[in-house]
Amino acid sequence: MKVTIDGLADAITDILDEYERESTADVKKVVRRVANKCKRDISAGAPEGPGGYKNSWATKQTKLTDHAMEITIYSRKPGLPHLLEHGHVMIAHGKVLGTGGARPHIGRAEQAANKKLEEDIRRELS
Repeated sequence: MKVTIDGLADAITDILDEYERESTADVKKVVRRVANKCKRDISAGAPEGPGGYKNSWATKQTKLTDHAMEITIYSRKPGLPHLLEHGHVMIAHGKVLGTGGARPHIGRAEQAANKKLEEDIRRELS
């Protein structure tokens, strides 16, 4: 591509704009892929039992702009993830019946996803 001195600034701007569009699309693709893997990891580590908690996990795109994307991973059983992740006291009729031990499964998947996201973005942009 031949560029005159007068058109150099415009040519550089066009090249940088194209790189920005391509890299943004690549990063969004990585975010989607890692979010879905994180959801699968949470489901795989979730305690099994009646009520379908293990299969209640889903992802939802909660923000999308030209330069940003946010995906939320959530359980369709509100409140239960916190109780299972951190444990809880079981009370009935004002009496403490015992404790529900913590069964950590969300934090590990989140940490792994954060690490994988950073690695995959670096790999995609290099």
